Amino acid sequence: MNRRYTINVREAEVYTPVMHKNTKNYRLSGGGGLKTNNFEILLGELKKGSEAEYHLHRKSEQAIFILEGECDLEFEDGTKEDAYKEDLVVIPPGLGHRLVVTSDNFRALIVYSPILCKDDMIPV
Repeated sequence: MNRRYTINVREAEVYTPVMHKNTKNYRLSGGGGLKTNNFEILLGELKKGSEAEYHLHRKSEQAIFILEGECDLEFEDGTKEDAYKEDLVVIPPGLGHRLVVTSDNFRALIVYSPILCKDDMIPV
């Protein structure tokens, strides 16, 4: 099915981002999926113990809306927080962060604005 304004997760490009362990991202819009110019939306699926290593994005703001599961978050400024189903996490550009999944399964919608560039995932 070739639709112009609608996409199903089964039609999306699947990839594992650099500096992430046991992560499966489905690119719903932006650099793949539906065409958008100013933002990118992904569905992320992770298992217990999966991790996004410490990194930052110089250009992109990131939002994570948790659909299922729980995680521990650590930020470069020393803040540590737990996040749960139906929580929204907002990470401004330039703030180093790390995420570790603590539940058996974890699913989240992830939004980057502007669209995340390949050179905008910087190790901290």
